[in-house]
Amino acid sequence: MVTTTLLTGMVFTSQVGATIALDRTRIIFNGADKSVSLSISNQNKELPYLAQGWLENEQGEKIETPLIVLPPIQR
Repeated sequence: MVTTTLLTGMVFTSQVGATIALDRTRIIFNGADKSVSLSISNQNKELPYLAQGWLENEQGEKIETPLIVLPPIQR
């Protein structure tokens, strides 16, 4: 009984997924390019979710220049 309950709990836990999906998690920006795009999609058709974007340096600190995220927030 305990084993069955544990396995059932693990199955239901693994089915939880993200509603916001990205086409990639990192972008390597070529300096010769003027821009680069990242596609974001909302997998939940019933509830709107907001996605916020920002840039960070190697230490995980937000940076403001020389690049910018447009739009910084999207529904």
